[in-house]
Amino acid sequence: MDGIEFSHLRVLQDLLRTHSTTVTARRLGCTQSSASHSLARMRTRFGDPLLVRIGRSLSPTRFAEELAPRLDVALGQVAALFEDGPAFSLHALERTFHLAGTDFSELLLLPLIVARLAREAPRVDLVCSAAGADVERRIQDRDVDLAFGTSFRDRAGLITKKVAVDELVLIMHARHPLRTRLRLEQYAAAGHVLVAPRGTAGGVIDVVLERLGQTRRVVVRVSNFMTAAALVADSRLITALPRSVATRLARRLPIVVRPLPFEVPSFTFALAWNEQLSRDAAHRWFRGVVEAAVTTAFEPRRR
Repeated sequence: MDGIEFSHLRVLQDLLRTHSTTVTARRLGCTQSSASHSLARMRTRFGDPLLVRIGRSLSPTRFAEELAPRLDVALGQVAALFEDGPAFSLHALERTFHLAGTDFSELLLLPLIVARLAREAPRVDLVCSAAGADVERRIQDRDVDLAFGTSFRDRAGLITKKVAVDELVLIMHARHPLRTRLRLEQYAAAGHVLVAPRGTAGGVIDVVLERLGQTRRVVVRVSNFMTAAALVADSRLITALPRSVATRLARRLPIVVRPLPFEVPSFTFALAWNEQLSRDAAHRWFRGVVEAAVTTAFEPRRR
């Protein structure tokens, strides 16, 4: 198998995940016609249609479904041959990592990350910034080494890894008149603080409320969770936060944590980085540090 065949296999592997030549082309940084050519080449090579168009998407054949896990293992083993970079000393490593996320992720993760850096890599520095609306571009441009968030747009050269699951809960002042019992109608009628890190209006709560025939009044829209919590602690406004941060803030502020009076889907946190950094030994170590911090910070949620 030559290098050209290997590249075709990589395209096939991604097509079996996306079921779209358009999406795969964007993810792998090639043209749609190139992705289609690779699929045609692999159809000939395996003697099977592999993916058949049904409506707007490509559906894998039974053979392709059986091939997919074997393909993942095979390409993973090949990639592993190139993952081990030159040995380096953590204690002597001098590097600055740029981490993007939310203010609440800094609250939860930074104490754990900084302590680990001090123990293992005292010459490594850390720069933190808000993820912002352009975080994917910043990752592509290598201005950000690693980002932590709930959603990342699909961009060429971007790798994401799911690392934690959380749920939304309600916070309000410890003496709020609705603290003992909160019905759906009372929730909708209350004044709300909306946290919009990317600056967009609305969110999953508004979608659920609309289905229930309700709307809410957002009195204040802010860009970070700490400001929202501070406003709630000093007013009769209410807001929804991830449980992981809400329970932490309730120990410091005069607020109480309550369940929402309706069901909202849980959400996933992920790490995102530039594919070019995947085999960088120091970056792999740093990703491990951050992922370990996430596991520790979210552990109480799973108990």
